[in-house]
Amino acid sequence: MVFEFNSDSGFDYIQKFAEETNLSIHNNLLQIPTSIGSGFIKRIDIGQGFRILIHKYNMNESFIIKRMASNNKSDILTFRFINHVSSDRIYLSNVQVLNNRISIDDYLQPNETVYYIIIAIEIDKLLALTELNPASEEVISFFDATSGPFLY
Repeated sequence: MVFEFNSDSGFDYIQKFAEETNLSIHNNLLQIPTSIGSGFIKRIDIGQGFRILIHKYNMNESFIIKRMASNNKSDILTFRFINHVSSDRIYLSNVQVLNNRISIDDYLQPNETVYYIIIAIEIDKLLALTELNPASEEVISFFDATSGPFLY
């Protein structure tokens, strides 16, 4: 299965996934049916410009997630905390920091359990929480990057 989406501002991952797979969302929770796997995707809206998505699932077949870059610059930064668990492979957990102008592809193997926590936050909220200087090179580089996510 391939799930492809564009990361334009205002994009709602869980809603698009539900539409593409003919599934329903109840209380911001999408349950993965046994016909395609098991697990869930949960959306938590903290407030305007601050959202968390929690993914925990295991698919019966290969699953490719293609996040296409937007041509429109956004003031939202995404933090992706990623962990894959498989009985026959060893994966390193990682954290990615990216803006909406960066494409990424995730390739998930059958029977591989995936744990993602994705935090999307507007720059104003991020700066208020962290007291970072918006004019600093570190902050500017996150929002201007187009070649790939910062990986930790």
